[in-house]
Amino acid sequence: MKFLIILFFAVNLTLLASKKQRPGSQQRIIGGSSVNVKDAKYMGSLILLNNRNIHQRHTLLCGTVIIGMSWTLTAASCLDKVADKLIHFGNVRVRTNTTNWQDDSRYRKDRRIVDSRKHQLYRGIQNYYDYNLALIKVEDRFDEVYERAINLAPDTYHYRTFSTAYVYGWGLVDPDNPAFQPPLMGTDLKISNFQECQAYVRNYYGMQISWRQVCTEPSDEKDFCTGDEGGPLVQDNYAIGLMSWNPQCAIRGVPSVYTRLSLFNEWIFRTMRELRREG
Repeated sequence: MKFLIILFFAVNLTLLASKKQRPGSQQRIIGGSSVNVKDAKYMGSLILLNNRNIHQRHTLLCGTVIIGMSWTLTAASCLDKVADKLIHFGNVRVRTNTTNWQDDSRYRKDRRIVDSRKHQLYRGIQNYYDYNLALIKVEDRFDEVYERAINLAPDTYHYRTFSTAYVYGWGLVDPDNPAFQPPLMGTDLKISNFQECQAYVRNYYGMQISWRQVCTEPSDEKDFCTGDEGGPLVQDNYAIGLMSWNPQCAIRGVPSVYTRLSLFNEWIFRTMRELRREG
């Protein structure tokens, strides 16, 4: 039965993507404006270094968010995009301290990943991207001028329906351009009514959104998209969510789903302690 549900979800994603969707238009913060990294110092990108092909630029995998001097969070689904050996051999880096992720300026900072851990209950599509977060430890401390950790939402944080929150990420500015574009983009979104989001996803996709997730209001003007996963949902100067998934970008009636970070403080700090001991 679970296989049929997963197959149904995959087919629906394909059908949605075929409806008046231009190539590449899913890979960007939609309806956003450019943001200087000095106003979002916690932002980073997960980069795959293309060392063997001098004609191919490095690949943007996902967003990350700095939460400590050597720590950043991303979505577990982002680490699914690369083989573990690529991380082990230093081919995947955390890039920070820059507004333009492709910029070769002296300010840009790439850090090697020395350890990473997905949440042990994450199963991808098998449990509908529940527990979709991963902790990353980098080699050098985040101490550059445009690097600063953001506070995580406390355990008691109240997610207010229809309140405004913000998302940030790198991605396409021109939907007709298949390459990712340099500027950091940001936009504001509204927190959805959780029961309505849960009912929509269940009725249309046969998927179950858990209380460990949070949604933003569907819109045909603003949204996050593929390539922005792992970046933060920000409100009240807290990282309250991690961009996780959406079946279609910026389509009215289709919500976007995030990992609810206030429920994972204990896991995050326990995992930090474990990785310190192992390191």
